[in-house]
Amino acid sequence: MGATASLISEETKKLPESAFLNYQKHIQKAVLEEIATCGLQGAELDARVMAFITDNEKKLRADALQAASVSPIDDKKFSSKLKSNLEAMRASHSYKFMVGIDGSATSALSLAVSLKLRHRHDTIQAIHSYYKDNQDTLPPDAKMSNVLEKAETKLRGAMPSERYYNLISAEREEGEVAKDHIVRFLRSLEFGGQRAADFWVCGYTGNRNRHSAENKGNPSIMGSTSDITLRNIHMPVIIVKRDIAEIAKGRTFVVAVGSTEHSKQALEIILSLTLPRDKVIVVHVVHPHNDGAHDSDATLSALERDYTHELDTIAPKGSYYKTLQMSEGDNVDETILRFVNESEDIECDFLAIAPRTNETNNFQYSSLAQQLVLNAKTNVIIVKH
Repeated sequence: MGATASLISEETKKLPESAFLNYQKHIQKAVLEEIATCGLQGAELDARVMAFITDNEKKLRADALQAASVSPIDDKKFSSKLKSNLEAMRASHSYKFMVGIDGSATSALSLAVSLKLRHRHDTIQAIHSYYKDNQDTLPPDAKMSNVLEKAETKLRGAMPSERYYNLISAEREEGEVAKDHIVRFLRSLEFGGQRAADFWVCGYTGNRNRHSAENKGNPSIMGSTSDITLRNIHMPVIIVKRDIAEIAKGRTFVVAVGSTEHSKQALEIILSLTLPRDKVIVVHVVHPHNDGAHDSDATLSALERDYTHELDTIAPKGSYYKTLQMSEGDNVDETILRFVNESEDIECDFLAIAPRTNETNNFQYSSLAQQLVLNAKTNVIIVKH
């Protein structure tokens, strides 16, 4: 009986992990190949996917069960279980993007990129941090009422329903700067039992904050709001520097990886953001003197094998792994930046990095993470947890 028995047991029991994971891989790859060139969106795309699953379910199921060494089972019971799991996955895997808005062009761009990045069931929450007593002195575009009104107009026109977005105006205390207020607000959501955001999205100014005294000796290198991304917010962060293509044209995600498990988690998050027309390029930098005599060669080969298998299995078609050879005298960050900023073969929409845990302790930047965030000419996704 074993795995077969667990597959045909009552509906409250889950599929065996091996069978379900193999099924996911088979169906994801098959569906991506089917719809990659169909040009459909929204409800039409959903209908196409479900029709394809229905028409090919028996073969997909047989392939998955064969890979998991499970005997064929009752069609109706498996189909019922399969559909319930698909619905549960669709509901549980939706993302919540929280976007900081302040009326500036950079915050408007952050909201626009979030709308293009979200999937059908994802939600967007726009938050405006304001100080009540200075509203009369602000320019019109920065006043709370105008900031919220403009954001709501944008969201209402782009989202299928109001249940997929909401706006928050959060009043900060006297003397409290916006970045500290946002950190406090996000933590209050987490500890208050509410669902925390899955991604924090903010704009990028590229300016050093001159008011370090106001920020309690905690100077900013990226502008006061976006600077919190590598300091206090413990969730994946998207720093928006430029606009991205529409869904139909596809986007390119470059994921810089090392030999840590955290790098693999970063790739998993990026894959969950991709759509069939997108492309994922995993890059790993190799030292120029890696001539085959180093102990790390086995690790490098294993990295390439593992990431290539992952990309071939579940990534959009055309995704690949690439080794970047470091030039003599270069650093790791310079090698990555040259590929992202100067390569004629790709137009990178997002660079994803995964700083190690100790790289963000005590609010200190690692040299690598800091240089990539500051000097990449594209949007940066920082996978922290």
